[in-house]
Amino acid sequence: SDLLERLRDVDHPVVVILDEVDQLAAADVLYDLYELPHVEMMLISNGEAEVLAGLDDRLQSRLRTATRVSFDRYGTEALVSILDQRVRQGLQPDVIGRTELEAIARSADGNARNAIAVLRSAAQLAESRDAKTITQGIVDDAVSDARTRLRQTLLEKLNDHQRVLYDTIAADEPIAPGDLYEAYEATVDDSRTRRTVRTYLTKLEQYSLVVSEGSAQGRRYRTGDPGPDDR
Repeated sequence: SDLLERLRDVDHPVVVILDEVDQLAAADVLYDLYELPHVEMMLISNGEAEVLAGLDDRLQSRLRTATRVSFDRYGTEALVSILDQRVRQGLQPDVIGRTELEAIARSADGNARNAIAVLRSAAQLAESRDAKTITQGIVDDAVSDARTRLRQTLLEKLNDHQRVLYDTIAADEPIAPGDLYEAYEATVDDSRTRRTVRTYLTKLEQYSLVVSEGSAQGRRYRTGDPGPDDR
């Protein structure tokens, strides 16, 4: 509310960028922003459906007119370029070679966040081992280390309801959707609708924290393994 008041007092054009907008606890803020004539919104999300889910009709109709820009997963060359920029800014010259950067990029499965996490872990491992360069062996170790760190980072980003769902799945996996919802409903005081819970589960799947197997009545959820691929 404080930020909205400040925006209302501004007399020049403003662009409001909301990352992971599908994680908003109260989506009404999107309507409030939309109603400000001098404000343009840039909404970032893994999926359009998750943004629109649960919104009332008036807001859905407005957002459906928005311009959409879709991004594919990064290729190896693009990831190497992203990593190289960070290497030049954050590491000493010749600490890591292109071969190792390509190995990191391949481990990331097209995800820049995963690639950067591995690079960070590799640099920290090299420092802790007093190594002058980041070798392939260090990269291999960094993949596993980065996965552990990334999982913790993603868990910290979950809202309370998503965390309850994740913990419930982890405690009794694989678990059917109906059993999961009943356990969730019994755990929280202000349970959300089944539709909202499905949206939460979709977000957990996008993070690779949760994996769904089967379909319809045979669907089951289990915990996933977010992070870079160590193959």
